[in-house]
Amino acid sequence: MENNKFYITLLAVFLFIFVGTSLTLYLSKKNPAENQVVNTVQNQLPVPTVMPQVDSISLQLPDGTTKFRVGTPVTIQVLADSHNEGIVGWDMLLDYDTTAADFVGVSSALPDFKIYSYQRANWVTLTGLQSLSSKTPSVFTGKVIATLTFRPKKAGNLIIALKAAEGNEKTDLVTAQTKALYPQLNSVTLKVE
Repeated sequence: MENNKFYITLLAVFLFIFVGTSLTLYLSKKNPAENQVVNTVQNQLPVPTVMPQVDSISLQLPDGTTKFRVGTPVTIQVLADSHNEGIVGWDMLLDYDTTAADFVGVSSALPDFKIYSYQRANWVTLTGLQSLSSKTPSVFTGKVIATLTFRPKKAGNLIIALKAAEGNEKTDLVTAQTKALYPQLNSVTLKVE
């Protein structure tokens, strides 16, 4: 007899759970308009997108001339735009054919920046650092930050390109908050006679 009471109680509990679940499912399907409102609101939420950076470092021939003679120094300007960010330093990798030209040197166009150059196998690494005595970071607005000098050694097309990375080295602009900005880059082609 006690076994029967136990089975009846167990059957009543299962029946109660089944009826409760069925009723909940039935009521949730009965009001589809409420579910559609929720879905419509979800579909109207904005999708986050990545904004493209417009930071740039570019090479430019000062007078637009592209023809040069072997042995005659060639001056190339480096322009930078930091997209309203204050810059305290930068690194730049210059890729060129070392058998076709010599890197002669670099000079800073900004009085509070000192530039260091490091000759590598097929490129030059340049590092520009703002003086510690400078109180405010420099905002680059498409202005000339440095001048490069190369001396062509043989006739032909000479491409001097800004390189994004080589090994652990990268071309970047560094903000006062030590955030690295990876700018758009370009190249120049010299016709050497």
